Amino acid sequence: MGVFNVTVVGNINHDIIVSSEGKTTDSLGGIVYNIVTLAEVGGSFIKIFPVSFIGRDEKRKFDKLIAPYPNVLITGVVEISEGTNINYLRYTNCNEREELTQFFTGEITYEMIEKFLDVDVVHFNFISGYDVALDTIVKVREKTDALIFLDVHSLVLKKETTQRHYRCVAQWKDWIKGVDIIQMNITEL
Repeated sequence: MGVFNVTVVGNINHDIIVSSEGKTTDSLGGIVYNIVTLAEVGGSFIKIFPVSFIGRDEKRKFDKLIAPYPNVLITGVVEISEGTNINYLRYTNCNEREELTQFFTGEITYEMIEKFLDVDVVHFNFISGYDVALDTIVKVREKTDALIFLDVHSLVLKKETTQRHYRCVAQWKDWIKGVDIIQMNITEL
């Protein structure tokens, strides 16, 4: 069996999570969860190509976190001086949370992704909600035969100041037209 190649596209965040019991966790988040999970589960049978931005402020922490995984190739992670998105998540109970985000990164462009299309799967995970434009997903579909996985997640969240609220996505049929697998929870539906 050959190596399974996965491109993971989305934002890397600095997460500050407060549980409903008041315990605070501070860590890198966003697509970092996808990257590390795939690397752990897939081991030597998988190669992961993350495509994202990371602020200079968090780059060393990211490199240290990814260092144990030789199956993660980070040439698609672009270091920027503006900073890493900061996501504050406060859980009000086991199932509900309030979310505030400070945004620093720009949109991930097709040009950033195109070097990583000769893979088995392209996984888009909307962390900020503006991670990738619709025309970028359409172009990726045109240029690759890979299975396309879309985690809707924050695509349905408005970016209003720092407070996040659910919204209807007007062109939702266009977003899913070229996608093979869609992941969302009942609230995102």
